[in-house]
Amino acid sequence: MPTDDDLGLQPDPQGLLRTIRQWYYRHPMIADTLIAGGIVLLDLIMMYLSLKGPDADANTTLHLPITLSTLGLCGVLLALRRHYPIRVWAALTIVLEIYYFAQIHVYHLSVQQRASMSAGLVLILILAVPICLGTIASHRGPTVAWTVWAIYFIISAGDDFVLNPSRSFSLPELGQRLLVVGLITAIGVLVGLNARSTRLRFKAMEVRSARMALASEQAALLAAAEERSRIAREMHDVVAHSLAVMITMADGAAATVERNPATAKQAMETLAEAGRSALADTRRLVGVLREDPSVTAGHTSVPTARWVPPPQPARRTRHRSRTSPTPPAAPTGT
Repeated sequence: MPTDDDLGLQPDPQGLLRTIRQWYYRHPMIADTLIAGGIVLLDLIMMYLSLKGPDADANTTLHLPITLSTLGLCGVLLALRRHYPIRVWAALTIVLEIYYFAQIHVYHLSVQQRASMSAGLVLILILAVPICLGTIASHRGPTVAWTVWAIYFIISAGDDFVLNPSRSFSLPELGQRLLVVGLITAIGVLVGLNARSTRLRFKAMEVRSARMALASEQAALLAAAEERSRIAREMHDVVAHSLAVMITMADGAAATVERNPATAKQAMETLAEAGRSALADTRRLVGVLREDPSVTAGHTSVPTARWVPPPQPARRTRHRSRTSPTPPAAPTGT
């Protein structure tokens, strides 16, 4: 049996990690809601610390409603990412762009004030966007994922040039900003692609196992059908041979009944014994044909148990074979 290393899979986690993983896959909507709620809660804590810091601007608190509204909307979108991955990413990007536009052209905030307000959305940029990109990679494949990543990278690179053209950037500053954004979002895409690859590998293993089980079942059915056919041929041989013996005994008894009644009686007893033996063998073989577990399991040996006839009056009988009875010696005078 192949091991996890042979299949290229990581061993299943044990203990608490396994329990958490099973719960995560059984309740995806609750898990996504908890993740989004955790990110929003951490953003609120960071916003509070930023407002209470020594360098906090008193005018920044006047713009808290738009920051809190943006944070809440991003949290709701993040909770729905599994159901609508591309739409959630697009809506999240649009919400962040509108928020950035409002900071510059509606509230006319300075760079320091914008940084203070954006402290409550740091984890949205660092965690929420990569998580959305990872979800797209996991559900839509690498082509769509890298296309979306490139679009987001271009949008992030052009934010300051389009929304704030008066600001001047140095080349090292711009390169550092783009490098950070590209790496963070690329990590999310790679994690999603890895999750997709693992999920597809598990599905391929399940399909292969189902096919192997079906092939095994078909092989068992074919073996059972072959065994039934063999038993049917054996039953035909048993019945034909027994009938031949019975006809011979009947002819012998008819020929000697007047000259030697004792010999005719002996022939009739032999005839009855041959009939009972043939009936027992026929019942045994027919019973095997009726969904016998040994036949269904593909056994090729015929059961040795024979049918026991009901008690008969004491008489002289002869032991005979179960499957192919041999005709006894003809009575004297036949």
